[in-house]
Amino acid sequence: MRRGIWHRAANLVVICGELACGLMILAGCALAQGAKEPPYVDPGPPGGPPSDATVLLDRKDPSLDAWQPRDGWEIDGAVLRAPRDGERLVSRVAFGDVQLHVEFRALDGSATHAPVWLHGRYEVPGSGAGKVVKPGRDDTAPPADAVALFDGTTLSEWIHPDGRPAQWQLVDGVLRCRPGSGNIITKTQFGSVQLHVEFATPYMPRARGQGRGNSGVYVQGRYEIQVLDSYKNRTYFTGQCAAIYGQYPPLVNACRPPRQWQTYDILFTAPECDDRGNVRAQGRMTVFHNGVLVHDDVALRGPTGGALDHNVCQAGPLMLQDHGNLVQFRNIWLRHLDNGTVALAPRDPGQWQSYDIVFRAPRVGADGRVLKRGRITVLHNGVLIRDRVPVGPQVGERLEKSTGPVALAAGPFEYRNIWIRAIERN
Repeated sequence: MRRGIWHRAANLVVICGELACGLMILAGCALAQGAKEPPYVDPGPPGGPPSDATVLLDRKDPSLDAWQPRDGWEIDGAVLRAPRDGERLVSRVAFGDVQLHVEFRALDGSATHAPVWLHGRYEVPGSGAGKVVKPGRDDTAPPADAVALFDGTTLSEWIHPDGRPAQWQLVDGVLRCRPGSGNIITKTQFGSVQLHVEFATPYMPRARGQGRGNSGVYVQGRYEIQVLDSYKNRTYFTGQCAAIYGQYPPLVNACRPPRQWQTYDILFTAPECDDRGNVRAQGRMTVFHNGVLVHDDVALRGPTGGALDHNVCQAGPLMLQDHGNLVQFRNIWLRHLDNGTVALAPRDPGQWQSYDIVFRAPRVGADGRVLKRGRITVLHNGVLIRDRVPVGPQVGERLEKSTGPVALAAGPFEYRNIWIRAIERN
């Protein structure tokens, strides 16, 4: 984002200079964009639950209150233990469109993963061919097939956009913006990727709006996910933290306070182009901010302000923005999504594993016929294994209900920290 900020709204261009934009003008800019202010959601500790979640199994004090009674299922200390044989455990709550987090571990080598059913009928992760990827030591660490862009040891992967060496600072394993030195880009170019970035904004109590902890993560150097201290700091909504700058505000504001480390997990599908360089399908993006879904498969409207170039049919680098603030970054990695399908990313028996799931329920008309199929996106231990996979009845078929419960598998499994949160209907 540049110092002069242009917004398109209702076919008019509204100019809001940073020095002139007070709170009233900023509110007017937001209204002109037709955007609503995203509600604040405390993301909670790593792994959640966020403050707007329904907790199905508490990570510290678990109980079976959220579940229908089933023989053999029992609380054992801080975990829920499944019977080796028996019925699935079914939640009392029914839901439509949700983000779901489940943690489990297999107690022996007879199972690499624990199936979960959405609406009691859609199995996750489900059957699927593909390779097995070894995940990182935790859900934020790079898996075996990742490309490490910054691991805290060197700036060798980074250059200035004009080819000069990057002038940002490497301090105690952290990549720190050096104001005035310019943006930096990776030598690695990419198409469709899963990207992980961690950042921390500085404490700037006297600054306001866009002047507080400003930077940006540019996917392919073209599509900015805004970095800003938006914790108790109001600005226009398509310019706040986790916005796709100038295009989409985040679904919720999931910011942590300044100086605390935050995460972006980004699923990026590059634009599809024909042999002549014409765009046949727009690029798309799903973003989790501190583990909370803030963009779900949104269509990108082209490069955002400050883009490196507009060559959307070509691969591009990751770019980090110098906006004059001492924003810090660490643990940056990506996975190329054109390297083949991943079936699973399991950990060894006895180790805790996770699913992070985005589920869109089938859309059903007044006559009970499906208007739009459901879809599922799944990360297994931080590795994308299902991306917008269609599920459920075909269009035109009848479906009795478009809501339903979560169900857990019996077997050699223990569970903990299960939560679910409703997401906006798409």
